Amino acid sequence: MKVKKSAGRLAAGIAGALLVTVTTMAGSATPAMAEMGVGRYLLCSKGNFTSVLEFHGSTSGPGFSYAALPGKCVKGNVAKGAQTITVHGWGKDGKAFQINKAEVLAFPLNKDGTQAAGLKFFTDGTVKKHTWYFKR
Repeated sequence: MKVKKSAGRLAAGIAGALLVTVTTMAGSATPAMAEMGVGRYLLCSKGNFTSVLEFHGSTSGPGFSYAALPGKCVKGNVAKGAQTITVHGWGKDGKAFQINKAEVLAFPLNKDGTQAAGLKFFTDGTVKKHTWYFKR
């Protein structure tokens, strides 16, 4: 029962992120961008599905990134207070799925303790066989 509620909330959150993106198309970017600033993200959906980031532990604003439509990129700010980020996909059938079950630190530090540059996320593949990777 708890799993169904969480999946429902995730789907609703992703649907909201997708609606905002489709309506405004704010934050379009190209994958060849230079280093991202501290607290920023770039998300590129190279596969045949829409991609979205979920910010865990966010203390303000949306818990999700803008949605990157297939073949497109979006950029934005990591939600304030976020601890970790997970990557999700959204198929044409309306079903949401988490990609690889891995988490990334939302605000990584450099070896000297300073805040690292923002993160670039790339998703690829199909709804049935998908993957993602990130760069700084």
